Amino acid sequence: MTRAPQVKKSEVTRQHLLDTALALFRKRGFDATTMRDIAVASGLALGTAYYYFPSKDALLFAFYAANQVATEARVRSYPAGEPLRARLGRLFHDRIRDVAPNRTLLGALLPRQVNPGDPVSALSRESAEVRARAIALFEAAIAPEGMSIATRALAARALWVLHLAILAYLASDRSPAQRKSHRLVDDALDLAVPLLALAGTPAVTPLLAQVTAMLQRADLMTLARR
Repeated sequence: MTRAPQVKKSEVTRQHLLDTALALFRKRGFDATTMRDIAVASGLALGTAYYYFPSKDALLFAFYAANQVATEARVRSYPAGEPLRARLGRLFHDRIRDVAPNRTLLGALLPRQVNPGDPVSALSRESAEVRARAIALFEAAIAPEGMSIATRALAARALWVLHLAILAYLASDRSPAQRKSHRLVDDALDLAVPLLALAGTPAVTPLLAQVTAMLQRADLMTLARR
């Protein structure tokens, strides 16, 4: 009989702290919650809380990583050979499902999210690893479409930015099961997928080269690395 792998006590403690922090952030707000509040609610010493998470921002990075891991796990179960519209639909809708329980927290953090100089921003150097992994999922989703490497890189970043815009909308979506956000995904993909089909044709190659050059000059094509 094969034994299930044991989870280390340190991992259990870390997850307990993260779950407690997210619950407090949702209830009290991010700014109003202190590390001491989190330690007390977790039943742990303040020093223990700081050992696992040196700051509240560190908790946010753990939250981002956990959502990314959840989405990557979903993607591994996707059926092979689906049309592009179906592949992207699964990915966008699953991102909404993974983030939706914490949309109140997301809304409170939106001003920080759009500031590249803020460490917790989706555009910051500190969030580069999670950002690269997120962009990679979009790049993998469009890989079977036969685009050039440069075109695929550009399209993946465009889809990633689109998903950020939809998550910003999600933050204030109070419709049942976030129905409006899911509808927005479908409407957006109805527009985006035909454009992606055109992106692989020679007729638009000069335009794509011009757009790529513009983004490179603005240092936006290196988003996945910096």
